Amino acid sequence: MDFRGFLIIVSTLMFVAIIELALRIKAIRREEWEQLAPLPPEELFESSEEHEWHRVVEHIQSGNPSDWRVAIIEADNLLGKLLDEKGIPGTAIGDRLRALKEGDLRHYHDAWEAHKVRNRIAHESGPQALNFRDAKIAVGRYEKVFRAEGFI
Repeated sequence: MDFRGFLIIVSTLMFVAIIELALRIKAIRREEWEQLAPLPPEELFESSEEHEWHRVVEHIQSGNPSDWRVAIIEADNLLGKLLDEKGIPGTAIGDRLRALKEGDLRHYHDAWEAHKVRNRIAHESGPQALNFRDAKIAVGRYEKVFRAEGFI
């Protein structure tokens, strides 16, 4: 085989690899978009905590980063109310999450990760402290916890 034939084979393989990678990236972006898409209202307003959760959803769907912060802080306040209902002792939500026993809270990890985002925005300032993707994921984690516990 001459050098030209070798280059044709390598080029063909690289072209196929590029196409495969482009398809994978497209699939990943589609999944991310589905996670970041606005939540349908019929899934949001079914419980006694409807009004507070409705405000969280309105804030997270805003284009304003300060509204995203408010959404996370309000969702964290709702987490505090959930922990109150469960009778978890402590003053700070982080302390109360640490006080949980196994089985006290389904999706404990999601509650903890969302609370860490709340702590980050409470202690950091500037636009780098929170982006829309992180805010939307955090609110989604709160929602997962609340729905699993029948809170919203």
